[in-house]
Amino acid sequence: MFVSTGPSLYDEWYEAELLGSDGDLKLQSCYENADLAIPFFSKHYDKKWCKMEWGTIRGILLNRQADDAVIPVRLDETEIPGWPIVAFDIRPMDRSTNEIADLIVEAYRLRN
Repeated sequence: MFVSTGPSLYDEWYEAELLGSDGDLKLQSCYENADLAIPFFSKHYDKKWCKMEWGTIRGILLNRQADDAVIPVRLDETEIPGWPIVAFDIRPMDRSTNEIADLIVEAYRLRN
């Protein structure tokens, strides 16, 4: 999920725009132009695309550090490679999906 000044990006919602060649570059552009990137981590997300997307988001961590533009959601105890040990991420614990969404929206509001 990516929060931008426009609508959120969920790749299935943008299937037509992402079709064809260079899908990775199209996704990278979406990530880089987002105001806030919210990657979700789980032991169940171990696909090549997930790793490529996280590589792009790590670039955002480096290039837009002052924007504080990345907030991961850790769905289980999966390690987040490249995420600073002193940085905080969202951990669901006993939160509902609405509570997690509200927390993301509040973080976005505080940054803008």
